[in-house]
Amino acid sequence: MAKPKAATKTAPIQVCHGQNCRDMGGLSLTEQCQRLGIGFESISCQSLCNHAPTAKLNSVAILRANLDKILTVR
Repeated sequence: MAKPKAATKTAPIQVCHGQNCRDMGGLSLTEQCQRLGIGFESISCQSLCNHAPTAKLNSVAILRANLDKILTVR
């Protein structure tokens, strides 16, 4: 009989807090995640400044990130 798989924990959203991303909404995005209880972590500049703010989930970039996009990919 096969063992049941252990539940996997959802990876935290990584939100870029480089200057451009932070100024273009990254800080607000982390505040929204915190209010909703969504796990997140701040990361340093990802050199995707032309697409600010950016976030990552499982090493996949979310360009021009907003709460709707994050909820969609989670």
